[in-house]
Parts: sequence; structure tokens; C-alpha cells
Amino acid sequence: GMPFGAQIVKDIVRPFVARATFRDEEWPEREYTSLLAATIDQIGLGFRPFVRCEERPHSFHVLGLMTKPAALAAQLPRIRMGLPMPPDKAASKVTDFVEITSRVPFVYTIDGDMHRARETVVLEAGPRVEIILK
Repeated sequence: GMPFGAQIVKDIVRPFVARATFRDEEWPEREYTSLLAATIDQIGLGFRPFVRCEERPHSFHVLGLMTKPAALAAQLPRIRMGLPMPPDKAASKVTDFVEITSRVPFVYTIDGDMHRARETVVLEAGPRVEIILK
């Protein structure tokens, strides 16, 4: 059988070359195992890679994974405990804006739905939605 958490690694690892531009910083063009962004810390099965998502209002946490799948799998216990990944394995930024640019079309997912980008995807924080149950 698959080691615990292996499917999570398989689901989030889609290596591609990209650049991430923020309002105040740029991550240079390089190969990322995956670029991920979230407003909640959980990605399922108790894994919490987005430990900084609540750091600032009206923002989200971006992770640029720069490690091979086997090395990422070795980080799973840390991710499960909600500990940050080492900076040499994952770039980390809390922001309200990021533009991800690649020289070739790439696939991305939002809430499980797959989309294809020509070269650029822009993510911006919108208003927080409050759900009231009666």
C-alpha cells in the first residue's frame, strides 16, 4: 500500500518553471515542485502546511515548494504537526496579491476544479465571507 500521506504529495506535486511576483518582492524564475496558496491551514487528512494563513487579515499564505517528492514526503510529519517547512525546501509568504508567470501554459486547480493558464495567474484577496447558520 501507499505510505500514509503519499497521495497528498502526489496531488500537489506538478513541477514547472515559474516566477512569483508580489507587491513588494519577487521570487525568481526557477523550477518549483508546486506553488500553493490558501486562506485556510488544512489540506485534508490533518495536514496543515499553510500555518501562516491567519497571520494578517485580508491575505493568504503562499508556499513555493522547491524540493523533490521524496524530500517533500520526509516533511509530512512536520506539516501534519503544523510546523513550517525549512526555507530551503519551501519559500513562504503572506500576501494579498501574487502573479504567477510561466513561459509555458500550465494547469492549476481551484477547489478541486482544474483550469489551464496560458502564462499568468493572478491571485488577490477578496472580502472575507461570513457564513451564518440558523
